[in-house]
Amino acid sequence: MGKNQVNARLSDYTRQQLQDLAARHGTQTEALAIAIDQLHRTEFAHKQEDNVDEKLAELAAAIYTEADGTDDTEYRARITQEIYEWLVAGDGGVGRTVVDLAWEWRDYEEDAEDALAQ
Repeated sequence: MGKNQVNARLSDYTRQQLQDLAARHGTQTEALAIAIDQLHRTEFAHKQEDNVDEKLAELAAAIYTEADGTDDTEYRARITQEIYEWLVAGDGGVGRTVVDLAWEWRDYEEDAEDALAQ
């Protein structure tokens, strides 16, 4: 990977922060590389988490449709949220089909109902 020189205008405060980091990490270049790497990881980790959340929400909706499918908006929203939380608490449904997960969800619900009845 090639290297390019970059010029930037910094406020006095930011320049002081860069000098402090450079003192700790050897050079301004190294300090900037570390700071940018950490910021990049943080920014894209959140983006990745958002994608996972979105996929699990879609999966929860598909499981609801397969397992129940009742056309009651409030009930659907509540149960889909419960399925989503069940997926998050578990393994996210990795390696199983929607049909398999719908069966697992039914079993989970029955077990929960049995536990409440006792």
